[in-house]
Amino acid sequence: MIKKLTKHRQFILEELRSRNDHPTAKQIFETIKFKSYKLSFATVYNTLEYLSKINLVKKVDFCADSIHYDPDLSDHSHTICNLCNEIDSFPSPKKEIFVLDYFYVETININARGVCKKCSNKNSIPNGKN
Repeated sequence: MIKKLTKHRQFILEELRSRNDHPTAKQIFETIKFKSYKLSFATVYNTLEYLSKINLVKKVDFCADSIHYDPDLSDHSHTICNLCNEIDSFPSPKKEIFVLDYFYVETININARGVCKKCSNKNSIPNGKN
């Protein structure tokens, strides 16, 4: 059963879609708690869980301390910086490159961990390019 997108649910969805990152429920709550009367963390968390259940957002687990949410529903993968924890998106490899006799590949999602260019430059870490 699909619930109505209440004012708070719509507000939370709009906030998520306006961002360029992959925030946690806590990050969204901290951003909007002063903008909406009587908005609790539980409301934000439950709304994000509900929005992911009805496929309006993706729930992404980066093996971190919290679940992150992504409004981009297209097939894509992520890079996660080990130093600053910044998360970026990049196109997933084409599923056609995986020809498996025993398995039909529907989607490919990669979470690549490493050091972003910004942190690499700041910390004089080689970026792997020659």
